[in-house]
Amino acid sequence: MKKLLVPLAAGAAALLPLAVPHAVDAGGWAVTTLDTMAAPAPGAPVDVGFTIRQHGVTPVVVAGVRLMVTDASGATEAVAARPEGTTGHYVATVTFPAAGSYRWSVVQGWFGPQDLGTIDVQPLAAPADPGVERWPLAWRVALPIVAVILALAAIIDRRRRVPATA
Repeated sequence: MKKLLVPLAAGAAALLPLAVPHAVDAGGWAVTTLDTMAAPAPGAPVDVGFTIRQHGVTPVVVAGVRLMVTDASGATEAVAARPEGTTGHYVATVTFPAAGSYRWSVVQGWFGPQDLGTIDVQPLAAPADPGVERWPLAWRVALPIVAVILALAAIIDRRRRVPATA
């Protein structure tokens, strides 16, 4: 029995290195969820916050986290993310150079990339004239009418006071 046990133990020890990489790969996936963010504007930096969760549940800290942004021409930019706040939470400051549609993904360290789909960057709309909306409609209509009535009353009053020349 002793003679059989030694070769069996040696064989198991020899096969152990082959089993270790598979054990490490087991459960090697993560899910990234984006925080609510402001609509990006062309040329303006925007902070993109997100959390990486192993198995979609447990927030995890990993190295080499970055966003990959690809424009319509296929040019790709890597934007490093920094840990910020709670465990597994990262922030990357991204500047989309122009209006258009971009594909993006997050590289989750050793977990690999996760596609985030597309993001549309729209040009900023011209700011509205704040004076137009400052006054309610009733005031915008009534005020000019009152001004005309007062001007007519002043003209009539002036004519009454000026004596007629004979």
